[in-house]
Amino acid sequence: MFKRIVLLKSPDAAAVSTLLQELHAFPGQVPGLVAVEVIADSGERSLGFDQGFILTFTDESVLPGWREHPLHAGFRPRLRALCQMLIFDYPHPAPAHQKEDHYAYV
Repeated sequence: MFKRIVLLKSPDAAAVSTLLQELHAFPGQVPGLVAVEVIADSGERSLGFDQGFILTFTDESVLPGWREHPLHAGFRPRLRALCQMLIFDYPHPAPAHQKEDHYAYV
């Protein structure tokens, strides 16, 4: 698995929130994109980055297809017009199978 966290800072939080709802339709339409989670900050330490999303991909090799996909190509400029972005990518191991009385830490 491969994850991308995108944190957003915008003076128009309502417009960003509305736009982010489109992301929920992307898994199943973009090869390799398996999950989308839209997030909002609940604390006061985010330096103004108060909304965002987490994308889960099958692996890093699908990122070029994501960048070129028409859904992403249409979404990206509209999002960039509304806000600043901070993007963080990282490999994420597949969930470990847990045995009784054992815990997996990631």
